[in-house]
Order: sequence, then C-alpha cells, then structure tokens
Amino acid sequence: MSDEPAVPAEQQEALYAAIGNELIALTPDSWQDILLEVVVNVSGSGILGMSHEITSPEGYRSPIMPSDELFDLTHKLLILFQEHGKAWKQIRFEVWQVPGESWRYKCDFTYG
Repeated sequence: MSDEPAVPAEQQEALYAAIGNELIALTPDSWQDILLEVVVNVSGSGILGMSHEITSPEGYRSPIMPSDELFDLTHKLLILFQEHGKAWKQIRFEVWQVPGESWRYKCDFTYG
C-alpha cells in the first residue's frame, strides 16, 4: 500500500465536470460524442507543455481548437494529481450524450 495520499475525489469531480462542460461549449451542437486527448510533454528539467486534441468519435471532421479555459482546467487537473504523487502522462477524456438524458464522461489516464 502506498503512503501517498489519495487524490481528493471531490476536487477531481469538480475538474472533470468543468472540463466536460468546456468541451460541450467548444463543439458544435450536432456533436453527441467528444474525445479530448491530452499528452504531457516532459523533459529532464520538467514539463515542456501539454498538447490537446479534440476529436469526434462520430466522425465529424470540424477542427476544434482548445480554449484557454480548457488548457487551464487540464493544467489544474495535472497539478492536483502531481500534488498527490499520481502524475499522469496522458489522459483520454470522453464526453457523450445519452439520448433523452444528460451528458456523461469517462477518463482514462496513462501514468509514468
């Protein structure tokens, strides 16, 4: 068992919801499924940057540029995880709408 404190679920959930809402705001209304992939670029001296790619699993081809707000939110998520010894290298964040219901999301992290 690790001595590292767990990442606070309440803080994670707040950031997940904010990221999901920002993705919904950035994409056309016709999109019902949104995928954000973030890759942290690291060198020996630290973080060089974070690349963000927003795509449509449904096949829409419209280029979607990440907003400053999205960059800020994903950076806050990275810092939150780093503070608890759980730094990630990549995240796949998917947001989709269930017909007749609300939006849902899931996050898959790659650590290392």
